[in-house]
Amino acid sequence: MSFGQLNCLVGNKKMAKIPPILENRTFITSFDEKANLFNEYFATQCNPIENDSVLPVFRSLTENKLSEINIEAAHISSIISKLNSKKAHGHDDISINMLKIAKDEVTYPLKLILEKCIQTGKYPSIWKKANVQPVHKKNSRQDKTNYRPISLLPILSKIFEKILFDSIYNHLNSNDLLSKHQSGFRPGDSTVNQLLAITHSIFESFEEGCETRALFLDISKAFDKVWYAGLIFKLRQNGIDGKLLELMTDYLSNRHQQVVLNGVQSAWLPLNSGVPQGSVLGPLLFLIYINDLTANISSQIKLFADDASLFLPVRDTAMCQQVLRKDLDTITKWAYQWKMKFNPDITKQAIEVIFSHKRNKPNHPSINFNGIPVKRESETQHLGVVLDDKLNFRNHILNKIKVATKGLGLLKFLSKFMNRDKLNKGTSMDKIYS
Repeated sequence: MSFGQLNCLVGNKKMAKIPPILENRTFITSFDEKANLFNEYFATQCNPIENDSVLPVFRSLTENKLSEINIEAAHISSIISKLNSKKAHGHDDISINMLKIAKDEVTYPLKLILEKCIQTGKYPSIWKKANVQPVHKKNSRQDKTNYRPISLLPILSKIFEKILFDSIYNHLNSNDLLSKHQSGFRPGDSTVNQLLAITHSIFESFEEGCETRALFLDISKAFDKVWYAGLIFKLRQNGIDGKLLELMTDYLSNRHQQVVLNGVQSAWLPLNSGVPQGSVLGPLLFLIYINDLTANISSQIKLFADDASLFLPVRDTAMCQQVLRKDLDTITKWAYQWKMKFNPDITKQAIEVIFSHKRNKPNHPSINFNGIPVKRESETQHLGVVLDDKLNFRNHILNKIKVATKGLGLLKFLSKFMNRDKLNKGTSMDKIYS
């Protein structure tokens, strides 16, 4: 069996094959039209939510400021050495292999360029352009809304972003500015840590004879909807100052993207909101933007990137209801202030699970979020784990067994045809299924 046949069989394809896209009852077939259609759809998602909220009165969160960054050639060289040569490059056609081969020759000139960027507060416009590839998520492949964008930025931009990331993250961490309730995109933290904390808290309430009401919320298009003015405001609050703040402001402005399908490029379109997809800095900037969501919340709140969940042991049903309502109101006000939306409609309801080992369960009143009923379920999937109301993980284990069995079936399928030598060189895919 050839590698091409195996990759085709198991779905490991380097180039996405996108069928005709149905748009306004017409099938779009040409690569050029499909590229522009996808680009217009993706770019439309990167517009800020329109409401009448304005920036609040400025209040600094730290006396310590970070206004400039020291660029060292050794740091640049180290970053280049650690780059994965298999990763794709951006629209400038400067590949990782090229940089690795010429590492000693490019390190010092690149150092001078990056120092000039910081001194002037300007980010190179060519590094603010991204190639985008549509990747199918689920359901019909002929519906553009069932695809998500994968952005490829120039490698030199990622090197600069890595240097900026290290300095900004160290500043935030050393000044204890990042919420301890956030586990996403944080070195040393993980989904495992958060799941352990959640389950430990629920089991503690079981031991006390209590139930736990848990609400699972999701921000709609969170990374695409970050309001630039709000993000710059929060960078200032967290001590990013001077030329570095100017640089970050310029970094976020005038960003563009194009979709590339089978070598065919769409037109360039501007992006008016959102942290840059595919970037090194994007996840950290999102953490800064959402960081104060945890303020003034009385329940236990856990964040993992754009997933938010509230947990509250039930010692008094009426009091629990009151606390949860107040917390949801606080989150709604935060979202309006910062032009975000949680669970925007009935098709994307917030989920509630009441964790309980009680035989005679008390009546818990239903609860609304943004005027929409929170959907009560006996289980939900959170961070890849099915959490059921008794927390025995039975359905999670059964689901994993099904996945493992399906994988075993595929291996047997491949072995069967390999042993029969049916997949000789030149065999068409039609014969595989005959």
